Amino acid sequence: MIFAVFVFSKLTILGDTERYISASFPDLLSTIPFLSEDPAGPSTVLMDLIGAISRIISLNTILVHIPCVILSFIGIRYAVLKLNLSTQELILLLAVLSFPSFGIWTSIVSKEAIGSFYMGIICGYLIEVLKVNRYRLNLLELLAFYLCLLFKPQYMIAILHILLIAFIFRLQLNAFINVLLIGVITVSEIIIIYYFSDLIESFASLQHLHFSIEDSNSTRDDPWVNSGDFFKYAPVGMFVAFAGPTILEVMEKPIQAPFFIESVIICLIVFYWFVKSMYIKGFVYISLQNLSLWFFTYFWLLFVHYPFGALNPGSGIRYRCNFLILFIVFGYYLYMSSNKSFDVVSLDKKRALD
Repeated sequence: MIFAVFVFSKLTILGDTERYISASFPDLLSTIPFLSEDPAGPSTVLMDLIGAISRIISLNTILVHIPCVILSFIGIRYAVLKLNLSTQELILLLAVLSFPSFGIWTSIVSKEAIGSFYMGIICGYLIEVLKVNRYRLNLLELLAFYLCLLFKPQYMIAILHILLIAFIFRLQLNAFINVLLIGVITVSEIIIIYYFSDLIESFASLQHLHFSIEDSNSTRDDPWVNSGDFFKYAPVGMFVAFAGPTILEVMEKPIQAPFFIESVIICLIVFYWFVKSMYIKGFVYISLQNLSLWFFTYFWLLFVHYPFGALNPGSGIRYRCNFLILFIVFGYYLYMSSNKSFDVVSLDKKRALD
Protein backbone atom coordinates (compact mmCIF):
# COMPACT_ATOMS: atom_id res chain seq x y z
CA MET A 1 0.00 0.00 0.00
CA ILE A 2 2.76 2.45 0.97
CA PHE A 3 4.77 1.62 -2.16
CA ALA A 4 1.67 2.03 -4.36
CA VAL A 5 0.73 5.41 -2.88
CA PHE A 6 4.14 7.04 -2.48
CA VAL A 7 6.23 5.45 -5.24
CA PHE A 8 4.18 3.77 -7.95
CA SER A 9 1.71 6.68 -8.15
CA LYS A 10 4.63 8.91 -9.22
CA LEU A 11 5.32 6.66 -12.20
CA THR A 12 1.78 6.10 -13.45
CA ILE A 13 -1.85 6.92 -12.74
CA LEU A 14 -3.48 4.63 -10.17
CA GLY A 15 -6.55 4.00 -12.30
CA ASP A 16 -9.68 5.65 -10.87
CA THR A 17 -8.49 5.50 -7.26
CA GLU A 18 -8.42 9.29 -6.88
CA ARG A 19 -12.03 9.48 -8.09
CA TYR A 20 -13.18 6.84 -5.60
CA ILE A 21 -11.54 8.35 -2.52
CA SER A 22 -12.77 11.86 -3.34
CA ALA A 23 -16.32 10.87 -4.32
CA SER A 24 -19.39 12.00 -2.43
CA PHE A 25 -22.01 9.53 -1.26
CA PRO A 26 -23.90 8.27 -4.33
CA ASP A 27 -27.54 7.28 -4.57
CA LEU A 28 -27.70 3.72 -3.22
CA LEU A 29 -30.12 2.70 -5.98
CA SER A 30 -27.40 3.55 -8.49
CA THR A 31 -25.35 0.62 -7.19
CA ILE A 32 -28.05 -1.86 -8.23
CA PRO A 33 -28.06 -3.22 -11.80
CA PHE A 34 -31.07 -2.26 -13.95
CA LEU A 35 -32.00 0.46 -11.42
CA SER A 36 -28.88 2.54 -11.90
CA GLU A 37 -29.22 5.61 -14.09
CA ASP A 38 -25.64 6.74 -13.56
CA PRO A 39 -23.68 6.58 -16.86
CA ALA A 40 -20.62 5.30 -14.99
CA GLY A 41 -22.44 2.06 -14.22
CA PRO A 42 -23.37 0.37 -10.92
CA SER A 43 -19.91 -1.11 -10.28
CA THR A 44 -18.22 2.30 -10.48
CA VAL A 45 -20.91 3.88 -8.32
CA LEU A 46 -20.39 1.11 -5.75
CA MET A 47 -16.66 1.93 -5.76
CA ASP A 48 -17.57 5.59 -5.16
CA LEU A 49 -19.57 4.44 -2.14
CA ILE A 50 -16.70 2.30 -0.83
CA GLY A 51 -14.28 5.18 -1.36
CA ALA A 52 -16.54 7.67 0.42
CA ILE A 53 -17.03 5.37 3.42
CA SER A 54 -13.30 4.59 3.57
CA ARG A 55 -12.45 8.30 3.47
CA ILE A 56 -14.74 9.06 6.41
CA ILE A 57 -13.50 6.10 8.48
CA SER A 58 -9.86 7.01 7.87
CA LEU A 59 -10.38 10.75 8.46
CA ASN A 60 -9.14 11.34 4.90
CA THR A 61 -5.63 9.97 5.60
CA ILE A 62 -3.53 7.30 3.87
CA LEU A 63 -5.51 4.78 5.93
CA VAL A 64 -8.31 5.29 3.39
CA HIS A 65 -6.94 2.22 1.59
CA ILE A 66 -7.08 -0.10 4.62
CA PRO A 67 -10.69 -1.34 4.11
CA CYS A 68 -9.82 -2.53 0.58
CA VAL A 69 -6.61 -4.12 1.84
CA ILE A 70 -8.67 -6.06 4.39
CA LEU A 71 -11.18 -7.18 1.77
CA SER A 72 -8.37 -8.35 -0.50
CA PHE A 73 -6.76 -10.25 2.39
CA ILE A 74 -10.09 -11.94 3.22
CA GLY A 75 -10.39 -13.20 -0.35
CA ILE A 76 -6.83 -14.56 -0.44
CA ARG A 77 -7.19 -16.18 2.98
CA TYR A 78 -10.53 -17.80 2.09
CA ALA A 79 -9.10 -19.44 -1.01
CA VAL A 80 -5.80 -20.54 0.48
CA LEU A 81 -7.30 -22.08 3.62
CA LYS A 82 -9.42 -24.44 1.52
CA LEU A 83 -6.23 -26.15 0.34
CA ASN A 84 -5.14 -27.40 3.81
CA LEU A 85 -1.48 -26.77 3.00
CA SER A 86 1.61 -27.50 5.01
CA THR A 87 3.70 -24.54 6.17
CA GLN A 88 6.19 -25.04 3.34
CA GLU A 89 3.45 -25.28 0.71
CA LEU A 90 1.71 -22.21 2.14
CA ILE A 91 4.89 -20.15 1.96
CA LEU A 92 5.43 -21.22 -1.66
CA LEU A 93 1.91 -20.29 -2.71
CA LEU A 94 1.93 -16.94 -0.89
CA ALA A 95 5.28 -16.15 -2.52
CA VAL A 96 3.70 -16.64 -5.96
CA LEU A 97 0.83 -14.35 -4.91
CA SER A 98 3.23 -11.68 -3.64
CA PHE A 99 4.49 -10.30 -6.94
CA PRO A 100 4.58 -6.48 -7.15
CA SER A 101 1.73 -5.83 -9.58
CA PHE A 102 -0.80 -7.86 -7.60
CA GLY A 103 0.33 -6.24 -4.35
CA ILE A 104 0.09 -2.75 -5.81
CA TRP A 105 -3.35 -2.94 -7.37
CA THR A 106 -5.00 -4.90 -4.55
CA SER A 107 -3.67 -2.69 -1.73
CA ILE A 108 -5.44 0.52 -2.75
CA VAL A 109 -9.04 1.58 -3.25
CA SER A 110 -9.59 -0.10 -6.60
CA LYS A 111 -11.79 -2.52 -8.46
CA GLU A 112 -8.86 -4.93 -8.41
CA ALA A 113 -8.93 -5.05 -4.58
CA ILE A 114 -12.63 -5.89 -4.72
CA GLY A 115 -11.83 -8.42 -7.46
CA SER A 116 -9.30 -10.07 -5.17
CA PHE A 117 -12.03 -10.35 -2.53
CA TYR A 118 -14.79 -11.90 -4.61
CA MET A 119 -12.52 -14.07 -6.75
CA GLY A 120 -10.80 -15.46 -3.67
CA ILE A 121 -14.16 -16.38 -2.13
CA ILE A 122 -15.34 -17.96 -5.39
CA CYS A 123 -12.05 -19.86 -5.77
CA GLY A 124 -12.44 -21.27 -2.26
CA TYR A 125 -15.98 -22.32 -3.08
CA LEU A 126 -14.93 -24.04 -6.31
CA ILE A 127 -12.21 -25.96 -4.47
CA GLU A 128 -14.78 -27.22 -1.97
CA VAL A 129 -17.11 -28.21 -4.81
CA LEU A 130 -14.36 -30.43 -6.21
CA LYS A 131 -13.06 -31.68 -2.86
CA VAL A 132 -16.23 -32.45 -0.91
CA ASN A 133 -19.01 -32.02 -3.48
CA ARG A 134 -20.51 -28.99 -1.68
CA TYR A 135 -22.66 -26.97 -4.05
CA ARG A 136 -24.73 -24.95 -1.56
CA LEU A 137 -23.59 -21.34 -1.28
CA ASN A 138 -23.18 -19.55 2.04
CA LEU A 139 -23.93 -15.83 2.39
CA LEU A 140 -20.34 -14.75 1.80
CA GLU A 141 -20.17 -16.82 -1.39
CA LEU A 142 -23.49 -15.42 -2.59
CA LEU A 143 -22.09 -11.92 -2.10
CA ALA A 144 -18.95 -12.89 -4.02
CA PHE A 145 -20.93 -14.21 -7.00
CA TYR A 146 -23.07 -11.06 -7.00
CA LEU A 147 -19.98 -8.84 -7.02
CA CYS A 148 -18.41 -10.89 -9.82
CA LEU A 149 -21.54 -10.47 -11.93
CA LEU A 150 -21.55 -6.77 -11.11
CA PHE A 151 -17.86 -6.03 -11.76
CA LYS A 152 -16.56 -8.68 -14.18
CA PRO A 153 -19.37 -10.93 -15.48
CA GLN A 154 -17.13 -12.27 -18.27
CA TYR A 155 -15.20 -14.35 -15.72
CA MET A 156 -18.38 -16.28 -14.96
CA ILE A 157 -17.82 -18.25 -18.17
CA ALA A 158 -14.73 -19.93 -16.70
CA ILE A 159 -16.40 -20.35 -13.31
CA LEU A 160 -19.49 -22.01 -14.79
CA HIS A 161 -17.28 -24.39 -16.76
CA ILE A 162 -15.64 -25.53 -13.53
CA LEU A 163 -19.04 -26.17 -11.97
CA LEU A 164 -20.30 -27.97 -15.08
CA ILE A 165 -17.25 -30.25 -15.31
CA ALA A 166 -17.44 -31.00 -11.59
CA PHE A 167 -21.12 -31.93 -11.98
CA ILE A 168 -20.45 -34.21 -14.98
CA PHE A 169 -17.77 -36.20 -13.18
CA ARG A 170 -19.80 -36.41 -9.97
CA LEU A 171 -22.36 -38.43 -11.96
CA GLN A 172 -19.73 -41.21 -12.18
CA LEU A 173 -20.57 -42.11 -15.76
CA ASN A 174 -18.35 -44.41 -17.79
CA ALA A 175 -15.28 -43.01 -19.52
CA PHE A 176 -16.82 -43.03 -23.00
CA ILE A 177 -19.81 -40.93 -21.88
CA ASN A 178 -17.49 -38.47 -20.12
CA VAL A 179 -15.35 -38.07 -23.25
CA LEU A 180 -18.51 -37.65 -25.33
CA LEU A 181 -19.92 -34.94 -23.03
CA ILE A 182 -16.64 -33.01 -22.96
CA GLY A 183 -16.49 -33.29 -26.75
CA VAL A 184 -20.05 -31.98 -27.08
CA ILE A 185 -19.21 -29.01 -24.84
CA THR A 186 -16.09 -28.22 -26.88
CA VAL A 187 -17.83 -28.45 -30.27
CA SER A 188 -20.82 -26.46 -29.01
CA GLU A 189 -18.59 -23.64 -27.83
CA ILE A 190 -16.70 -23.52 -31.11
CA ILE A 191 -20.04 -23.17 -32.90
CA ILE A 192 -21.21 -20.46 -30.48
CA ILE A 193 -17.97 -18.47 -30.87
CA TYR A 194 -18.23 -18.76 -34.65
CA TYR A 195 -21.88 -17.68 -34.63
CA PHE A 196 -21.14 -14.59 -32.53
CA SER A 197 -17.75 -13.88 -34.13
CA ASP A 198 -18.91 -10.64 -35.79
CA LEU A 199 -20.34 -9.36 -32.50
CA ILE A 200 -17.15 -10.30 -30.63
CA GLU A 201 -14.99 -8.51 -33.19
CA SER A 202 -17.20 -5.43 -33.08
CA PHE A 203 -16.83 -5.29 -29.31
CA ALA A 204 -13.05 -5.76 -29.53
CA SER A 205 -12.70 -2.99 -32.10
CA LEU A 206 -14.20 -0.50 -29.64
CA GLN A 207 -11.56 -1.17 -27.00
CA HIS A 208 -8.81 0.70 -28.80
CA LEU A 209 -10.71 3.98 -28.47
CA HIS A 210 -10.84 3.54 -24.71
CA PHE A 211 -7.20 2.59 -24.28
CA SER A 212 -5.85 5.26 -26.60
CA ILE A 213 -7.65 7.86 -24.52
CA GLU A 214 -6.55 6.29 -21.24
CA ASP A 215 -2.83 6.17 -22.04
CA SER A 216 -1.76 7.15 -25.54
CA ASN A 217 1.95 6.66 -24.77
CA SER A 218 1.64 2.97 -23.90
CA THR A 219 -1.25 1.91 -26.08
CA ARG A 220 -0.27 -0.40 -28.94
CA ASP A 221 -1.45 -0.01 -32.51
CA ASP A 222 -4.83 -1.58 -33.15
CA PRO A 223 -4.08 -5.16 -34.31
CA TRP A 224 -7.71 -5.91 -35.25
CA VAL A 225 -8.00 -3.85 -38.42
CA ASN A 226 -9.40 -6.48 -40.80
CA SER A 227 -12.22 -8.94 -40.36
CA GLY A 228 -11.00 -12.06 -38.56
CA ASP A 229 -7.91 -10.40 -37.09
CA PHE A 230 -9.22 -10.76 -33.52
CA PHE A 231 -9.32 -14.56 -33.82
CA LYS A 232 -6.24 -14.75 -36.02
CA TYR A 233 -4.07 -13.13 -33.36
CA ALA A 234 -5.88 -14.68 -30.38
CA PRO A 235 -3.40 -17.56 -29.69
CA VAL A 236 -0.56 -15.08 -29.18
CA GLY A 237 -2.68 -12.14 -28.08
CA MET A 238 -4.18 -14.03 -25.13
CA PHE A 239 -0.75 -14.55 -23.62
CA VAL A 240 0.46 -11.04 -24.48
CA ALA A 241 -2.63 -9.63 -22.76
CA PHE A 242 -1.80 -11.61 -19.62
CA ALA A 243 1.95 -10.97 -19.68
CA GLY A 244 1.70 -7.21 -20.20
CA PRO A 245 4.89 -5.74 -21.71
CA THR A 246 6.73 -7.68 -24.41
CA ILE A 247 10.52 -8.02 -24.64
CA LEU A 248 10.69 -5.20 -27.22
CA GLU A 249 8.60 -2.91 -25.01
CA VAL A 250 10.86 -3.69 -22.05
CA MET A 251 13.90 -2.72 -24.13
CA GLU A 252 12.24 0.59 -24.98
CA LYS A 253 11.01 1.17 -21.41
CA PRO A 254 13.22 -0.73 -18.92
CA ILE A 255 10.93 0.38 -16.08
CA GLN A 256 8.49 -2.29 -17.27
CA ALA A 257 11.07 -5.08 -16.83
CA PRO A 258 9.90 -6.17 -13.33
CA PHE A 259 6.37 -6.73 -14.59
CA PHE A 260 7.59 -8.69 -17.60
CA ILE A 261 9.78 -10.86 -15.36
CA GLU A 262 6.98 -11.57 -12.90
CA SER A 263 4.66 -12.52 -15.76
CA VAL A 264 7.21 -14.99 -17.13
CA ILE A 265 7.71 -16.50 -13.66
CA ILE A 266 3.96 -16.87 -13.07
CA CYS A 267 3.44 -18.53 -16.46
CA LEU A 268 6.37 -20.90 -15.92
CA ILE A 269 5.16 -21.88 -12.45
CA VAL A 270 1.59 -22.55 -13.58
CA PHE A 271 2.85 -24.44 -16.63
CA TYR A 272 5.07 -26.53 -14.34
CA TRP A 273 2.03 -27.37 -12.19
CA PHE A 274 0.12 -28.36 -15.32
CA VAL A 275 2.90 -30.63 -16.60
CA LYS A 276 3.41 -32.21 -13.19
CA SER A 277 -0.30 -32.88 -12.89
CA MET A 278 -0.11 -34.85 -16.16
CA TYR A 279 3.23 -36.56 -15.59
CA ILE A 280 3.74 -37.83 -12.07
CA LYS A 281 6.45 -40.01 -10.54
CA GLY A 282 7.68 -41.27 -13.89
CA PHE A 283 4.21 -42.11 -15.23
CA VAL A 284 1.97 -40.26 -17.66
CA TYR A 285 -1.25 -39.99 -15.68
CA ILE A 286 -3.88 -37.96 -17.52
CA SER A 287 -7.16 -37.44 -15.71
CA LEU A 288 -9.91 -36.33 -18.10
CA GLN A 289 -11.46 -34.29 -15.32
CA ASN A 290 -8.24 -32.47 -14.48
CA LEU A 291 -7.35 -31.97 -18.15
CA SER A 292 -10.81 -30.52 -18.81
CA LEU A 293 -10.56 -28.22 -15.80
CA TRP A 294 -7.12 -26.99 -16.88
CA PHE A 295 -8.18 -26.36 -20.47
CA PHE A 296 -11.58 -24.72 -20.03
CA THR A 297 -10.63 -22.63 -16.98
CA TYR A 298 -7.46 -21.15 -18.40
CA PHE A 299 -8.70 -20.82 -21.97
CA TRP A 300 -11.73 -18.79 -20.91
CA LEU A 301 -9.88 -16.67 -18.35
CA LEU A 302 -7.30 -15.70 -20.97
CA PHE A 303 -9.79 -15.36 -23.83
CA VAL A 304 -12.14 -12.94 -22.03
CA HIS A 305 -9.11 -10.98 -20.78
CA TYR A 306 -7.66 -10.75 -24.30
CA PRO A 307 -9.61 -7.74 -25.68
CA PHE A 308 -9.05 -5.74 -22.47
CA GLY A 309 -5.34 -6.46 -22.00
CA ALA A 310 -3.84 -6.87 -25.48
CA LEU A 311 -3.89 -3.18 -26.38
CA ASN A 312 -2.10 -1.76 -23.35
CA PRO A 313 0.53 -3.55 -21.23
CA GLY A 314 -0.32 -1.60 -18.10
CA SER A 315 -4.02 -2.38 -18.43
CA GLY A 316 -3.27 -6.04 -19.09
CA ILE A 317 -1.23 -6.27 -15.87
CA ARG A 318 -3.80 -4.34 -13.87
CA TYR A 319 -6.94 -6.12 -15.08
CA ARG A 320 -5.47 -9.60 -14.64
CA CYS A 321 -5.30 -8.89 -10.89
CA ASN A 322 -9.06 -9.43 -10.86
CA PHE A 323 -8.67 -13.14 -11.63
CA LEU A 324 -5.08 -13.84 -10.58
CA ILE A 325 -6.16 -15.65 -7.39
CA LEU A 326 -8.21 -18.11 -9.44
CA PHE A 327 -5.39 -18.39 -11.98
CA ILE A 328 -2.80 -19.30 -9.34
CA VAL A 329 -4.61 -20.89 -6.39
CA PHE A 330 -6.93 -23.04 -8.51
CA GLY A 331 -3.98 -24.18 -10.62
CA TYR A 332 -2.12 -25.15 -7.46
CA TYR A 333 -5.16 -27.09 -6.28
CA LEU A 334 -5.30 -29.04 -9.56
CA TYR A 335 -1.59 -29.81 -9.22
CA MET A 336 -1.92 -30.95 -5.59
CA SER A 337 -5.12 -32.94 -6.16
CA SER A 338 -3.67 -34.80 -9.15
CA ASN A 339 -0.70 -35.93 -7.03
CA LYS A 340 -3.03 -37.17 -4.31
CA SER A 341 -5.24 -38.92 -6.88
CA PHE A 342 -2.16 -40.66 -8.28
CA ASP A 343 -1.15 -41.84 -4.83
CA VAL A 344 -4.61 -43.31 -4.25
CA VAL A 345 -4.64 -45.08 -7.64
CA SER A 346 -1.11 -46.45 -7.09
CA LEU A 347 -2.06 -47.72 -3.64
CA ASP A 348 -5.15 -49.48 -5.00
CA LYS A 349 -3.08 -51.14 -7.74
CA LYS A 350 -0.47 -52.24 -5.17
CA ARG A 351 -3.15 -53.77 -2.97
CA ALA A 352 -4.66 -55.58 -5.95
CA LEU A 353 -1.25 -57.06 -6.83
CA ASP A 354 -0.69 -58.13 -3.24
